[in-house]
Amino acid sequence: MKLQPLLFSQLQIAIIYLIFVAIVTSMVVYWLGCAWCQRREIDAFDAAKFSALITSRKMAKKRSCMDESKQAIKKLSLDFPPIDSSPNKSITISKNDAKRWSAHGRLNNPLHQQHFSDSGITNLSSIAAAASSSVSLDRPRPLQRSYSADLNLKQAQSAREELDRIFQIKSKMLVKQLSKWKSAKTKIVTKNYDGLPMNGSIQFALKYNKIQQILFINVVSILNLLDEEHKDLCDPFVTLQILPKDTDNLKRITKIMPETVQPVFNTTFHFKGSWQTLKTKSLEFLVSDFNIQQPHIILGRVLFPLDTYAFTEKLSLIWKRLEPCPEKFLYPGEIQISLQHKISQSKDEEIICVVHQARNLIPMDIDTSSSDTLVEITISTRSIKSQARKTQTEKQSLNPKYEETFHFKVSTEELASAVIRFDVIHDRSPIEYLTIGYVIIEGSPSIDSDIKQRLFLHSLTSSEVVKVWFPLTR
Repeated sequence: MKLQPLLFSQLQIAIIYLIFVAIVTSMVVYWLGCAWCQRREIDAFDAAKFSALITSRKMAKKRSCMDESKQAIKKLSLDFPPIDSSPNKSITISKNDAKRWSAHGRLNNPLHQQHFSDSGITNLSSIAAAASSSVSLDRPRPLQRSYSADLNLKQAQSAREELDRIFQIKSKMLVKQLSKWKSAKTKIVTKNYDGLPMNGSIQFALKYNKIQQILFINVVSILNLLDEEHKDLCDPFVTLQILPKDTDNLKRITKIMPETVQPVFNTTFHFKGSWQTLKTKSLEFLVSDFNIQQPHIILGRVLFPLDTYAFTEKLSLIWKRLEPCPEKFLYPGEIQISLQHKISQSKDEEIICVVHQARNLIPMDIDTSSSDTLVEITISTRSIKSQARKTQTEKQSLNPKYEETFHFKVSTEELASAVIRFDVIHDRSPIEYLTIGYVIIEGSPSIDSDIKQRLFLHSLTSSEVVKVWFPLTR
């Protein structure tokens, strides 16, 4: 009777041990499977880079071979003895010259055999015999030799141009393949937030330096922005600004955190000003979702009045619940331009367009949380379909400065029918271009048009240059 409880306890221990072994084995298999899948992705990307490297090295090797052949062809016309102006004068080939020519393979060339066939010498043995006895030979015809050398040089040049063209085509193809691989890896999801509850909270910290009169704001994190099952939809970032807007009027933007509903930013910004001035203002936090296909959607907003803050040097950690925003999409930014219509030095009527700068642009690159922007100006009239110009690309800047001037020939009669369009573009060449926003100015604005635009067009005929900020439309 005592053996039965003992056997029953040993059976329980064996069952528990088998369950533990099964769990450990499944975990090891799962870990090995994940490592194998990740290794396959890395191997695919390394294979693409290795293919690009091998192709570029092959092209470089072919190019160096063509350079060597070109130098050899140039040397072809330089290794001959100096040519004298008198056509009947003969030259004497010494034994050393014959050896040198033979070492370079000059006499095996049909061109050189033709040169020496005029004197009755057709092979290497007869030349060596003539060199030993110091026989005088007639001068080779320089016209035929230089014509053949120039022909070979042209062939080498054309072959090199063909190699350069092939190399450029191969490079573009590899860039497109790598970009397709990257876009295939990052899933493109159609985002729709209709019916989803936004119940998140934002955490930020405040600190004020009374000596330097600087207010430091640290955007710490967001908690429970959406349900965890919708994290693939969300690529959040935070936009911070002071209201009412100050003279700086620049927004601060955190990094974009991909595919998360619990983002941690830990990004610090600062605003200058006395505490008496800042106490009359408010901090606005806009939580937006990055979307390259559509305008960035605003998920929530927090408006924190600074009159409730003590403005101390001690760090204050604050939690605030996100509230719905009256605006659905994030504001794309502004552009500062100036226009002037005048007569040039060549007595042509023209519009002088100056693109000064842009500010508060939205990020279009999820990796850098910034944009590579340029401005394209297009002017069209009744007689002229379109004239287009582009500025230089400003890399990784949401507040780029251009200060570039463009001239367009437009007469006074055509000014009333002129339409001027400014497009702020995110430059992802050679893959694609994405429009951040645009501004359209008409020569004859309608009654319902913006008053600022009407006054701005009136300043075309004035002698003073007027700089005006225009909001972008997306």
